[in-house]
Amino acid sequence: MIESKGHNIIIKTKKGEYICRASMKNILETLGEKNIVQIQKAYAVNIDYIKEINKGIVYLKNNEQYNIGRKFKKTVVQKYKERFLKW
Repeated sequence: MIESKGHNIIIKTKKGEYICRASMKNILETLGEKNIVQIQKAYAVNIDYIKEINKGIVYLKNNEQYNIGRKFKKTVVQKYKERFLKW
């Protein structure tokens, strides 16, 4: 999970939280967007950590849930389908 708070980015992992001074745009460019998908202006998640998407809500494997912003919905659903619904 990546969260933007003001001028800081909080990267939450299984091993802990890391804070850096950057913008969401810069951190996404640095990390690459292969496994990371932005779900709201201030939130991005690792696509592999998504348990389910239902009615505009992303459910994570740690049981947290977040609404998908309208601007990001199409991209989030598309990346999720590409990653998990391949035949």
